[in-house]
Amino acid sequence: MRPAYWELHIPGKHVNPIVCGRKFCSTCGRWRHLVYFVRENDAPRSICITCASRRERAKPRPRPTKRVLLDPAPLLALLDRLPVSEYKYLAELAHVPERSIFRLRRGESKRVELDLADKLILALGSHLSLVYGDAELEQLPNPNPYSA
Repeated sequence: MRPAYWELHIPGKHVNPIVCGRKFCSTCGRWRHLVYFVRENDAPRSICITCASRRERAKPRPRPTKRVLLDPAPLLALLDRLPVSEYKYLAELAHVPERSIFRLRRGESKRVELDLADKLILALGSHLSLVYGDAELEQLPNPNPYSA
């Protein structure tokens, strides 16, 4: 049986005992197997991995406040050198969706984001500064209203 609350919070006393290979999660209040607890300083933590991951997801993540856009013409000049059959390989190499390349080629995007252009140019074996030089950047506010 679990000790009373006031007995658990005596300084110097073991706070959360292991009983039959199980431990009490101090966040969700469930008894879980020891496998669900990460070991820290050679002892299991007081919260289970489910609660720890839930707590991590709740933290706000920093997001960019502005989007930097470039003219797609220099990038399109590089893409014109490749056959269409190589776009899938280029997308995998640059870690971008293949659809982004086809949108650029068809002219659906009037501007290209800086990070997409950088990934594609690096995958093509060049450098952003060599292709764009001192190109004029267009900065727009981030459309995400929840960004910091």
